[in-house]
Amino acid sequence: MKELHQVFEDVFGYLGALLEEDLLPEPLSLLYQLPVIYISSALSPAITKTGGPYPFFTKFIFNNSFNASAYDADPGGLVCIHSSVPLLLYNACMQFASKCNVYTALPMENDGQLVLFKKPTLIPGRLALASEQIENLIQLYDEIQSSITLSGIEEETFQYGLFLYESAIRFVVMHECMHIILGHTTYARKSFGIKLFMEVSEERESHLPHHIGQVLEFLADRNTAAGVVAQALEGNTFHTYGQELPSLLQIDRQTFLTRSVVNAICILFHLFPYNLKLPLNNTVVRTHPHPYVRMQWINRAIGSITGKDAFTEAVVRPFGYTMATLARNFTTPNSWLMANSENFQDESVAFSDKSYEQVSLLAKELQAQLWTHAPVYNNTNE
Repeated sequence: MKELHQVFEDVFGYLGALLEEDLLPEPLSLLYQLPVIYISSALSPAITKTGGPYPFFTKFIFNNSFNASAYDADPGGLVCIHSSVPLLLYNACMQFASKCNVYTALPMENDGQLVLFKKPTLIPGRLALASEQIENLIQLYDEIQSSITLSGIEEETFQYGLFLYESAIRFVVMHECMHIILGHTTYARKSFGIKLFMEVSEERESHLPHHIGQVLEFLADRNTAAGVVAQALEGNTFHTYGQELPSLLQIDRQTFLTRSVVNAICILFHLFPYNLKLPLNNTVVRTHPHPYVRMQWINRAIGSITGKDAFTEAVVRPFGYTMATLARNFTTPNSWLMANSENFQDESVAFSDKSYEQVSLLAKELQAQLWTHAPVYNNTNE
């Protein structure tokens, strides 16, 4: 049987050369080490159905697109992250933080009105990767750092950008882990012949039934979002915000941390290169819900942690403000303002609420079958 690193090269080699992230200098290397640590912490406690350690392997590949994948290695799992993802997310989070009030965890506002800047800031969804060389990544990182320095952002704003990055990259990699942990990758292989579970791919579009794909994304999103928020509230973060918040904070701890995670996920979903000119229920990437709809579903999952009383201030308000500032003050790979209007065209029930009820029912029907394909965690799904 091939070693997992050999399987990884066979599966993902056509997308780009493997990145040896250990050779990256600090602090750039920290952007790449963080997601690997989170993946390891999620998958290392797992065991196979026969009781042995669950084998897994994680690696970055040189690729300029914003994408990540999970793969069923039978047995074991692979997680592949494109080398562009950490840098694109880091840049987006820093740019967003520069137009935020750190002490409210909201975009800048004046008397309840969003502050509009004269010129929108570009947040790219692809990296200008000229070669498969570490020096190229270092150069791109240095350019981002120079832009941050020239913008003159204060230290607390910089720290907030770092916390947004940690929350966003944690969501990216834990979402891929959830496809493994919840049995999605093995189920997709055995039921539809799909081994490579890439976030955006033609294989999923052509081989995976659309309603099944949306259920799998719904389950991965819901569990990931709830987990990221819960871990932040428990103080399980690398950033010091998990333990020590900004001294001039104007809101309570739960609201600050929850708003920040909502902001981070919202930023992340604006980076995927979806064609969003079609209606909410007919996007080009049909195995995935429209990213606006995904975010609405995620908001409900986070609301199960915050509770009903805190939901509006901790979840709804940051979602609305972040969506608005990304549309008005930034140029991103996709914008959701039209989607937001369309979502509420039917006054009786929002499209996202109606579709949430439908996907929830499908998820309940499929969940038991998915669990039979999942790796084992002691005292959970034995």
